[in-house]
Amino acid sequence: MLLPQHLYYLGAGDEPWLDLMDNDEVADRVVMLNIGPGRTADENLWRADLRGSLPAADSDPGEREWQFRIDRGDGHLVHPLVAECFTTALQTVWVQDDELFAYRPAPEVSPPRVVKIDEFVGSLPTRPLYVNLPRGFDEHPERRYPVIYMQDGQNCFEAFVADSYVGAWQADLAAEFLIGQGLMQECIVVGVSHGQEDRMLEYLPPYAAFTPPSRRPFVKALTGENNDKPLARPIQPQAGRADKTVRYYQDEIAPYLEQHYRALQGREHRATCGSSMGGLFAVYTALEHPEFARNHA
Repeated sequence: MLLPQHLYYLGAGDEPWLDLMDNDEVADRVVMLNIGPGRTADENLWRADLRGSLPAADSDPGEREWQFRIDRGDGHLVHPLVAECFTTALQTVWVQDDELFAYRPAPEVSPPRVVKIDEFVGSLPTRPLYVNLPRGFDEHPERRYPVIYMQDGQNCFEAFVADSYVGAWQADLAAEFLIGQGLMQECIVVGVSHGQEDRMLEYLPPYAAFTPPSRRPFVKALTGENNDKPLARPIQPQAGRADKTVRYYQDEIAPYLEQHYRALQGREHRATCGSSMGGLFAVYTALEHPEFARNHA
């Protein structure tokens, strides 16, 4: 059991110190105590007492972050590759292999990975799902995870950039960085692919209508056929189906993730996130179906 408001460092060092930072400058130094052996002969487990040095846990979210690095005492500093110090909101920290944890992890932690379910069969047309699993998923079978549901799943992850028609949004890389910094809770990020030509209707609220474009220009572009005859049946506006899409998420995808990937149940453990029409769908879900998820972007 980790002590609250303490920092643990598993790694090499010769009497290391914890440097508390302010704008990348050392503001204070905290002694680190050797409390046990490490994973190898050149490692130890060190602990620093942070009580009285951290922002209040109940302060505003933007004021909970603090900065630190570890001076190993042998000429080496422990900090992120992309910054001079760690910035985190965690009150209890475990530092291992240059990453931050809110718990004591396994000695070796597997990296995050994206799993593709090629054909997810449900009430909406069959489509791929992309499931980004956090670091250490295999080594910690007792842990369960909140879920971020992202629309336009084929565009979400760098690991499957070849599936995208616009380039990846790199949600997998962003999550890996933020989790490793202690700025984001370990979670599952699932990219739910859209329904191709039904994308607009799937994300549009049912009280709005959309008139699909004629497919004739696409036929002409592919075949060279030039047919200017009137359509036998005029294209009619269609009501949005976002209500059906929310039920698809809630009644089919969420239970699947809970069964196969240890996803947590309940709205307090879910968020939706989207871009363009996917963002509209997130807003619709927030306003009309708050029972599904608590956070939306």
